[in-house]
Amino acid sequence: MGIGKSLLGSRMKKIFARVLFLFVAGAYAQSCSLMGGKDKSVGASQEIHASQPQPEVWFKGNVDEAFKIAKKDKKMVFLYWGAVWCPPCNELKQQIFSKPRFAELMTNFVPVYLDGDTEAAQIWGEKFQASGYPTVLILDENQKELFRLSTVLSIEEFDGAVQSVLASSGSLERAASAVMESRAKHKDLLVLAYSSWDQLPEAQWPASRRINLMEQAFESAETSPEKSIFGSQWITQLVNEKTKLSEKLLQRVFAAIFTDNESIWASREFIKYQAGAVAEWTGWKPGDQKYVFLRSEWLKAAAQLESHPSASVSSKLWSVNPEIEFYKYEHPNEALPKNLISKVEIAARHADEEAKSEYDRHSVISDAAYLLRQVGSFDKGRELLKAELLKTNTPWYYEGALSGLENQAGRPEEAKKWSSAARKSVQGRASKVQWITSDLLLNAKDTKNGVYVAEIARAFYEQTMKLRDGFSGRNWMRAKKVQEALEPFKGEVLFKKIFTDFAPSCEKTQIGESKKNCAEHFAALKS
Repeated sequence: MGIGKSLLGSRMKKIFARVLFLFVAGAYAQSCSLMGGKDKSVGASQEIHASQPQPEVWFKGNVDEAFKIAKKDKKMVFLYWGAVWCPPCNELKQQIFSKPRFAELMTNFVPVYLDGDTEAAQIWGEKFQASGYPTVLILDENQKELFRLSTVLSIEEFDGAVQSVLASSGSLERAASAVMESRAKHKDLLVLAYSSWDQLPEAQWPASRRINLMEQAFESAETSPEKSIFGSQWITQLVNEKTKLSEKLLQRVFAAIFTDNESIWASREFIKYQAGAVAEWTGWKPGDQKYVFLRSEWLKAAAQLESHPSASVSSKLWSVNPEIEFYKYEHPNEALPKNLISKVEIAARHADEEAKSEYDRHSVISDAAYLLRQVGSFDKGRELLKAELLKTNTPWYYEGALSGLENQAGRPEEAKKWSSAARKSVQGRASKVQWITSDLLLNAKDTKNGVYVAEIARAFYEQTMKLRDGFSGRNWMRAKKVQEALEPFKGEVLFKKIFTDFAPSCEKTQIGESKKNCAEHFAALKS
């Protein structure tokens, strides 16, 4: 069974780019058991289970209770942190959580589904330093992290990763040490291969350490999928840090990635999302023989991914992305040719036709619209999103996507209209904070728009002050962005009154680290 790869950096950067109008950018937070009150997430958590594949698989209590059971039964905790609207979360549900093998694997764990909109979810997210949806953690009974995953694998790859963690009863740290000391076993390589490197704490896992580890793992790997997976991870880290390799070594790594069908499948996330970044990083000019060969190999690999029997609807859709990125690298600031635009429109139509389940549709429709935007096919993207808006259970996500599309299409008033609609329709504790923030950031760009921005700012504080974790986790990320956006307005009487009205609520409504963050937020705005 070949290894697959979760190249978080490449995947998440594309996600952040396509929904920048929504996702705006962890410190340690207190455990829920130390917050002066009971964790109330159990009721909401039980409601969430009903919308999950195989709801009977998930633990029905809260996070604290899960760790108590884990300690009693000598089990690890499998914790999933995500959101109902999040595309990769839904792909994870379709590709893994809905499979019978997932239920079998979870008998070895206390499996917890923690929706980001449940009570205290953001406090737990901050405690475990989880900032992006989805994040999957395997933790021991004492809450020590053993493994972290933030993107989608096949069920076979997921099986291999989970079995490796169970077999070693150890952590990523232990596996890394084994590799660096040249005593790694296959299970150690699997743990390293599937880990989400860009989500790990920087203090413990600085870039230099990650790069050295990937190089050693690449040299230690024996099978073509292993070579490929560590080669693509290594290059991803080097690209992120703008660090070069010798051309001889670079050719070795590229050859390992494109060796055969198994190696290509193992590095599919890298192939789908990193073409443009890698082309720019190499510095090779479009006419160079090296570049022409790389582009040819890369596009052949993307075509193989599209036709792979295990390819998800999302993977088939995104297999067109490398051609877009190569063209833009070769022809900056030029319109794309009609044949490439047509190819993307066909890929988007096929994704729409093939996405039958609720999870698949949440996974691919906004992505298809994003790709249509990237090639200037705004009418097709608008049509797709509006059609989905009529049948989805998360209308705010598609209203937000329409806002992003109209903004890119040069229609700012339409963008504001859809952003306002998303803010008003959004459901969920933390999701409301996120979409209110998005609307505020869009409108705060116009400093003459103070009255309307003040209205949104008041809505933001009304929502955060309803939550005891209103300034924790992802909510705190948004509060920082709001603070930055309101800086030009903070001297105005209207905004001074808002800050004066809400600042005292920090002490009354927030708890633990969230209370401290809240006070810090208003102190900066009132200075």
